[in-house]
Amino acid sequence: MLRLLIGMAFLFGMCFTMNASQPIWVSIDTNILDFSPTHIPEYPDAHYIQKFRDLSVDMEFRFTPQIKKQILYRTNTIRSATEKTLGKTSMYFPIFEEYLTRKGMPQILKYLPIVESNLNPIARSRASAVGLWQFIYSTGRLYGLRIASYHDERSDTHKATDAATSFLKALHTRYNDWCLALAAYNCGPGRIDKLVRSYGNDYWRIRPFLPRETQMYVPLFMAVAYVGEYYEFHNLRPTVFEKHLIWTDTIHLSKGYHSLQDLAKQYGVGYYDLYQLNPVYTRRYVSSKTRNNILVLPSSVVAELYGLQADYKSQIDRFPSNPVRVFRRISSMEELVFYTKVYGCDVKDILAWNGLDEDFVFDRTYMMAIRSSTSSKTFSHEDKFIFRERLLSIASLKVVGFDPTKGVYDVAPVYLDLNSYEHSIDLAVPKASDIITNDQRIIANEYDLLDKVLDNKKRSRIIRAVNGVGQQYSFMNAKNSTRSKKTASKE
Repeated sequence: MLRLLIGMAFLFGMCFTMNASQPIWVSIDTNILDFSPTHIPEYPDAHYIQKFRDLSVDMEFRFTPQIKKQILYRTNTIRSATEKTLGKTSMYFPIFEEYLTRKGMPQILKYLPIVESNLNPIARSRASAVGLWQFIYSTGRLYGLRIASYHDERSDTHKATDAATSFLKALHTRYNDWCLALAAYNCGPGRIDKLVRSYGNDYWRIRPFLPRETQMYVPLFMAVAYVGEYYEFHNLRPTVFEKHLIWTDTIHLSKGYHSLQDLAKQYGVGYYDLYQLNPVYTRRYVSSKTRNNILVLPSSVVAELYGLQADYKSQIDRFPSNPVRVFRRISSMEELVFYTKVYGCDVKDILAWNGLDEDFVFDRTYMMAIRSSTSSKTFSHEDKFIFRERLLSIASLKVVGFDPTKGVYDVAPVYLDLNSYEHSIDLAVPKASDIITNDQRIIANEYDLLDKVLDNKKRSRIIRAVNGVGQQYSFMNAKNSTRSKKTASKE
């Protein structure tokens, strides 16, 4: 796949200037990047160590043999089950991300319910913990969840997520460490308190003294998070679920008795689908004894109830290469800004996706589509760049850059965005100290570095490219150690 990409570049004499403030676009069919369906890639430990380093933003991701075993188990042994779980994330992760963002918590915590329940909202453990977040009775009641034989809010995706994120945030406030908060979520804060008093706020130091299940709990979370973030590297293909289970919204039910069968007929939804969306009603009915009951419905149904069918239908076939991730009813700019924080996009992205002008002003509630990838962004060495979803790092493509703090040249990776419009690939240089800046002048021998790169056969077949000060290198055949021809160009 990569040889074809580079071969095309070499064949047509493509030369690019890699500028630290601009992404590079290569018009090319993204299918050439796909693995064959049966191929299972293998990677050295250095790959995992680098990815764990990338994930170590809000907590320390430490790569260990036990974690590698868990990763290989999910990417090699139980591939089909992993692909099904990855598919279910499209149903639940948008909800998790919204609650996490609202409470200022790391998005990576959205992977915890995979560890807890494998995204099964009616899962029940041997300790009688229930739901996506596996609340036991006492903790669930402590955080306001109603639990009865006919109504168990531990299985309510929205209310259980609200409770679980509040619990986790309280644990983090207690320990000021997310690894310790996760450990306490598993075995209880009492045990963690005793160990912290003896050994300090260091999860990896107290880990040998934790119960065996908790010793593996945080490493298992890290393995699951890695697979979720980098499944494309392992040729995993998430199972595709029906859109009416993914694009959902909620309404409030009037007080009184309602059977799910009657509600299914009333709203034109399949009975089993309605129960899948509302497992909180364990006996398949809404009791007249409970108040403030919520019903989860497909977004298409809610759009019809609120007279927003035109908004909804206009987005279904729009931008087929950039599919809709969620539909949300938005009635103010404040709400719109909130969703940009959740989904890592700009206000202008959401407005453009929905065919609205940049000077748009809300005059009513709109049913808006939020899509899987954002529009192409420009960024400079001064920006803190946050990678968009589905960015694929290609080890064979590197960028030669200058580290002004060390006064030496180094190599940084190139990333490929597989979600670009019209089957284009966005080659973007991430913000890093080893990317050359626009005003930096060459003060070292770039050929020395290129020779070192070419001599490293493990970095494989073809090139690396360029600096950002008006000079560029053509693609080269690294296998034959052909020196890149330096050419002059002006921006």
